[in-house]
Amino acid sequence: MTSRVLYQYPTGLPYPVATNPDPNNVTSSRGPGSLGHALREAARALNRGERVAIRGADDSSYVTLAETINHFAAGYRQLSELPNATKHGPWVGRALFGQYTFSETVGFWLETAVDPTTNLLSSFLSVDGFEFTPAEYLDLRDRLLRSLRKFERLPTVSKALEDLNSGIFRHHDLTESRDFVTRTVLAYLERGSKLQVAYRAAVNHYAHRAYFNARAEQTVASQEITRMEAELTRIEPLSFRKRRAPLNELLQRLNTLRSVHHHAPISKLTKPVIPYFANLLVEARTDILSTPSALKIMLREAAISLSPATVGGGAEDRNRLAGLSRDLDDYVRDLDEAGAYQLPLGQAQAATTPRQLYLLENILDRLRNTKRHFPEFTNFYNRRQFWYTQPVRLRRLMAALIDLPPDTWRPAFSTWYFDRCLERYLPPVSIPIVKPGAVGRLSSYEVEPSDTHDLVIDLAPDPEVKLPPGTLALASFTDVRAAHFAVADLPDPTLFFTQSFHCATAPDWRLVTTDVAIERLGFASSDRAVPTDFGAFASTVAGELYIYLPDEFCAEDQEILLQYWPEIFAGRTRIRVYNRWTDARVTEALLRDGVTAEFLAAILIRAAEAAGNPIYDAVELAAVGRELSQRLGIPLPDAHPLMQQIASLLAARLPGFRFGVHEPWRDTFLPLLATSTEYGKKIVLLPDGYLPGGADAGAELIRQEALRTAGFLLVNVDAYAIWGDPDSALEQLGEQLSELARGSLEN
Repeated sequence: MTSRVLYQYPTGLPYPVATNPDPNNVTSSRGPGSLGHALREAARALNRGERVAIRGADDSSYVTLAETINHFAAGYRQLSELPNATKHGPWVGRALFGQYTFSETVGFWLETAVDPTTNLLSSFLSVDGFEFTPAEYLDLRDRLLRSLRKFERLPTVSKALEDLNSGIFRHHDLTESRDFVTRTVLAYLERGSKLQVAYRAAVNHYAHRAYFNARAEQTVASQEITRMEAELTRIEPLSFRKRRAPLNELLQRLNTLRSVHHHAPISKLTKPVIPYFANLLVEARTDILSTPSALKIMLREAAISLSPATVGGGAEDRNRLAGLSRDLDDYVRDLDEAGAYQLPLGQAQAATTPRQLYLLENILDRLRNTKRHFPEFTNFYNRRQFWYTQPVRLRRLMAALIDLPPDTWRPAFSTWYFDRCLERYLPPVSIPIVKPGAVGRLSSYEVEPSDTHDLVIDLAPDPEVKLPPGTLALASFTDVRAAHFAVADLPDPTLFFTQSFHCATAPDWRLVTTDVAIERLGFASSDRAVPTDFGAFASTVAGELYIYLPDEFCAEDQEILLQYWPEIFAGRTRIRVYNRWTDARVTEALLRDGVTAEFLAAILIRAAEAAGNPIYDAVELAAVGRELSQRLGIPLPDAHPLMQQIASLLAARLPGFRFGVHEPWRDTFLPLLATSTEYGKKIVLLPDGYLPGGADAGAELIRQEALRTAGFLLVNVDAYAIWGDPDSALEQLGEQLSELARGSLEN
């Protein structure tokens, strides 16, 4: 394996163009910030007590890199806690929803949640099986809407069949299902009806007998009262002393009669005794000797507690009611085990006979209702078949949405989905810093990093060899599988050739057409110098670049241009491109697939043309850059979803501001730029205090300082606060912008 010589590399602060939740999981990196990222990751690994090594470097490069890693490690140890723009700072750059961060996910949520009427799904719906990824969201949303609309178009049926066992429709065809349900319902209707007749006969027999028994008891009581009235008349003429014993006996007899009929006893007689006692007998006759209607009411109340334990009449009646109770238990158990209904029809066991009859009649009502809707069975079967072909997750949501107006389905689902996704927020865990070890060196693939080292920086990875675990490789800039790292706070237009860079003013690039044949790819540091190969040129001091594009690329020149493209432009402030290419050849090279040396040469020519035009057109140059980035697989950040939503909401609240979303500036995009039309202040709103990309806190501070130096004011938008209370958070944000524009608030 060959060693790699490190030439010119940009020295700006590295940050991943696309957010990565865990930079330690990046197995290969590319771009102008790839080396800086690798060295900083090695420094952090040293401070965690891990073993670090460099593979594939020549002697000089190894010494330089080891010293740089140790320098970074010492610097990190001095920073006990880097300041963050927000209390959620250590976490905000991590992906939560696919590649989207917490604040971006809040933007997706706010798009629909700003209308409180969309919060229609319960937060307690199960999220089992949900992955919370963009692909899952789009798939579920589209399938949900299609399924709900199709389900609505199916013939409507009564809900009387909804309680049938779902297994019938999932595992049997229409004919089998219909025959089973029909046979089961009719059989248990017949059996239940017979049991109902037996129950009613038993209950009514008891009621009939209880009525006549009560009338007989009333007759006996009436006769006793008549005898007591006659006895009272007989003793009325007697003296007080002679009346005492008979009256006490009459009082005892009256209390016995009252207790039989559940009346409270009388403790003593009130004077005058004879009239008082006579009045008691009248009241007893009125209370005990009820009218037939009043008697039936009294007996109905008593019948409510009818059971084998309370029935009178001997063992025959008790056994009869106990047998009915056993028959009902057997009936309910057999019906539930038959499997016609989804849930058991039997409720908690009833202790009294009337409650048992009520339970039986409810079951029979459900069976009759099912029988009544047999003609709808085919349509219902088709609806159930469609329902159970949907995934479980989808059915949970469909069941909650199906009864809502169709225009609320999509916003209700989106609000619920992103709300549940945001609930997965977990704060990061800090890692203690320990005393670091030395940086090792490896020269071959014979030793696995896991055996000797925890992290290995591979400067010259073999594309044919799979990277072992624990390897961080510096891949070719054309390797679209590698994570792309940009550099920040480096206002160098030549970054245009390796990462996104917006050139506000024309860079000093020119296209020079020559009539002299150019046989080989050449490089020079001035127009008077003789062109040399890249190895000799790379050691020159960065500044001017004179590049000579050959008429035809040989294999060696193609390899140089493809391998060293990032190093060619590092630090070159003045570029001249010499060539003899025709416009047709440039267009043909741009239209070819893939990344070739001819394509890169054509990009270089078009960029020099755009920059050298008499009237500089930044839009044309940006279009060339987008084509280059797209072909190289360099992700360009999209507009921040939260800033898109906030822009429209703030514009309605703050008419004195102009809002621009995703405004290009140097190597990044400003998420939301608010310009005061009255005071001219330019305020950059940063979601959770961060610019696009996954920069760490230290790099982010430098990036934001560059913005302040350029005259921008910065405002942190706390995504967590917006998720908690959008109206209040936006109101405070609007007040903060107004105060900053007036200059009454320091930034």
